[in-house]
Amino acid sequence: MVDIEEVSPLISTLNDTRRQQWRLGVYTAPEHRRVVEQAATEVLRVKRATKQDKLVVT
Repeated sequence: MVDIEEVSPLISTLNDTRRQQWRLGVYTAPEHRRVVEQAATEVLRVKRATKQDKLVVT
């Protein structure tokens, strides 16, 4: 028996994409947001999301 990932590169690619695009939500009351955000950032070792600037349309 062989894993399907070994037979089909498509399955491997789909699984890699799924792993790279995972998301996690951390929820708290507004008054605890800063403390929870700092703790989640440290524990989960994630960077703050960068914000994309909007292009000026002329």
